[in-house]
Amino acid sequence: MDRATIRVRTKILAKSVLSENFGRVFFVIILEAITTAVLSYLFNGIAAKAFPNAVANIAGFNVYYAFIAITLIGEIMLIPLKLGVAEFILGLVRRKSPKIADIFLWYSDGEKLRRVLSYWGWTVFLSLVSIPLVTVPSDYLLGVVNDITAEAAAQLSGGAQQVVLPAGFINNTNILLSVGAILLYGIITVRLIAVPYVVADGRERNAFKAAVTSWKLMKGHFFEYIIFVLSFFLWGVGMVFTSFILAIYFVPYFRLSQLIFIEYARAEKDINAMPADEGN
Repeated sequence: MDRATIRVRTKILAKSVLSENFGRVFFVIILEAITTAVLSYLFNGIAAKAFPNAVANIAGFNVYYAFIAITLIGEIMLIPLKLGVAEFILGLVRRKSPKIADIFLWYSDGEKLRRVLSYWGWTVFLSLVSIPLVTVPSDYLLGVVNDITAEAAAQLSGGAQQVVLPAGFINNTNILLSVGAILLYGIITVRLIAVPYVVADGRERNAFKAAVTSWKLMKGHFFEYIIFVLSFFLWGVGMVFTSFILAIYFVPYFRLSQLIFIEYARAEKDINAMPADEGN
């Protein structure tokens, strides 16, 4: 089966599952999004009030280590919900009948809590990797944009006809390093997209082993996945023109499509791992 056909069938199946379960999928995704936003706001507020000066400058890059530390500690409150939602959506895709209430078993069931702790350890590790590859470079690039905007506004308000940035105003080396780091993290992230689903499924109960599984599972599917994501471009345009009202349908639809793509990659890997006589 060619890749284009797989993309089409993946989306058709996602729409089919969503049409039968839209209310439930929308509810769990909104629950996850709101909880994430509230906790992020809470952690940011705690960091800002309790540790307002907890900022380290490393080679021209600012690291807000108090917010990062508080967020990582607080993630233990959010991870059971994330894995519960992942398990719920996985059940729908596999045509089971998962219950929304079972999502909260991840906060109490002993075996599931062990997976939660493992995933928390993985989250801390990945976050530490993301600090130099995403957090710091993103903050730096945002700061550059703000500085350029402020400088341009100052020159224009002073009567300048053309904005001219002073020599050395932009550090091209730091910009290239920042962009390169973000792209590298993007590549890593694509290879690890299956981790929460592998943990939620129980095939790998240790999140670090699940990361290895995800890395192998996405081998050979990296560019295929990128093209798959880009195929939703018009949905993105539609959301902009509808003030993101279209996101009410698109976010659940994309979430299901992404999981079905992962299931397809997993099935292909399992088939390729079968002995030749079993495959006949």
